[in-house]
Amino acid sequence: MTATWVIARLTLTELLWRRLVHALLALTGVVIALTVWGFSRVPHLHLGGQPLTPGEVQLAAAQLLLLVMFMFSFVLALSCAFVAAPAIASDLESGVAQALLARPLLRSQLLLGRWVGLVTATAVYAAGSTTIVFLLVDWTTGYLPRQVGAAEASLVVEGACLLTLALALSTRLSTITAAVISVIAFGTMWLGGVAGAFGEVFRNQAISDVGVVTHFLLPTDGMWRAAVFAIEPLSYEAAAAHGLGSTFQVSSGPTMGYLAYVAVWLTAVVGVAWRCSASAGVRSDCREPRAARSQDLEPGCARPNLAGREGFEPSDEVKPRHPLSRRALSATQPPPQYGSLRV
Repeated sequence: MTATWVIARLTLTELLWRRLVHALLALTGVVIALTVWGFSRVPHLHLGGQPLTPGEVQLAAAQLLLLVMFMFSFVLALSCAFVAAPAIASDLESGVAQALLARPLLRSQLLLGRWVGLVTATAVYAAGSTTIVFLLVDWTTGYLPRQVGAAEASLVVEGACLLTLALALSTRLSTITAAVISVIAFGTMWLGGVAGAFGEVFRNQAISDVGVVTHFLLPTDGMWRAAVFAIEPLSYEAAAAHGLGSTFQVSSGPTMGYLAYVAVWLTAVVGVAWRCSASAGVRSDCREPRAARSQDLEPGCARPNLAGREGFEPSDEVKPRHPLSRRALSATQPPPQYGSLRV
């Protein structure tokens, strides 16, 4: 477990030096500043020549906040895909994984350490950014989501789901391929959720089932709807309950059974990534000396001394594998001579 935390800490340190992360943080700051400026103008709007009432201000702020959070959700998904895709693929392509696993480090420790580091970075970024936005919106308009913690947790889990998928794909595919497939899967699941909402409005069970299936294939849209339920006001929930739901209006939050399924889904995908890394050339037993395995020793050969586990000193009684091996020939035949030079 110590090695896992070391890999996680190194992953976090590596992320801090990546230009993609620097650009993401800078653009996030710009977007937050523009968001605060926009929300500060909402109380000064007029409707029909009359200023908005406090209730209308909060309804407008809630709708705008949902749009901002949807944009943030999309940016978070893109960032998770393009940050997680090179986590394993680049190590395999450059040979760094083979160099790391030549030391006392298991394949599972490397993969789990990468995953823990990336999920930690995602949680810090998502929770920190959304907390700042929620507090500033409350300061400018007086609207605060009724379940701030649930909204932040839902966005973190959404990013973790896509991050885990990209990490699993990176064990068998190249960096850009894994990232593109992950982003396409995220968009497809979102479209499936929109189709499911239309099916509920028009009472079409077949189309509604499409949204249900997409929530289980990749839980990103399901967690986005959990975030919407935590952010939206009660009036939106009532409208969705009467069949007017959409991707920005949800009638109910996620059940405990669905949250348990998401946890099982994450665990299963991490397990699949571990198995795929085994067949991708990342061996977990390469840290053991080859001569330490009994099947590689000839009958009559002395076993190596592995007491210190820092290497082994073969006994003088070890015989060559073949009587005509290069070592046997070099020990019995003198080197050839060419003129006055000895080679």
